[in-house]
Amino acid sequence: QGVVGIILGQLAYQAGLITEQLLVAIVIMALTTSLIAGPAMQKVLQLRHRRTFKDLLTERHIIIDPKSRNVEDAIYEMARRAAELTDLNINAIALAVVDRERIMHTGLPGGLAVPHARLAALSKPCIILALHKQGIDFDAPDGQPARIVCLLLTSLDDPDSQIEMLSMFAQTFQSTATRQAALAAAKPTEVLAVLNLAQSGNV
Repeated sequence: QGVVGIILGQLAYQAGLITEQLLVAIVIMALTTSLIAGPAMQKVLQLRHRRTFKDLLTERHIIIDPKSRNVEDAIYEMARRAAELTDLNINAIALAVVDRERIMHTGLPGGLAVPHARLAALSKPCIILALHKQGIDFDAPDGQPARIVCLLLTSLDDPDSQIEMLSMFAQTFQSTATRQAALAAAKPTEVLAVLNLAQSGNV
């Protein structure tokens, strides 16, 4: 059902019947109904790139047990790290993400959340992965707090990247075992090791 919605949304967007913002909302809804939609999205949308989630992460892109305890603080904490890695203004990043979050919450079932935004000054996608021990309330449909929060930043000049990043995130963390192993990690290198195993199908 989620994949059908994505197909129809993509066709409607290409025909000029809906906005890109609405298309992204449809994708978020598809992820909410079924996290296994991730691999299908890549096939359906025929995305140009064949990157993996881990390909976009280094130790500096991962925050273990952040201090933030609410949505806006969590976004600003991740935006601060993204600003360090991209040289973009922290307020420009955070405000864009918060504004998008106010339009539609990005909490997903299984303790996940994907706050995101597209930025004109960004040359390539940037991902910040925050692993919360207590969790943040991103208003997920199952009522569970988000313990794995992924900030997704993409360029305005690359309209496919945001959908690609959402798909990759869903595919990476669709397994309960992967989520549990990532949350049990004590340092970023251990998280990267978990993602390596997930990519190889061993978690």
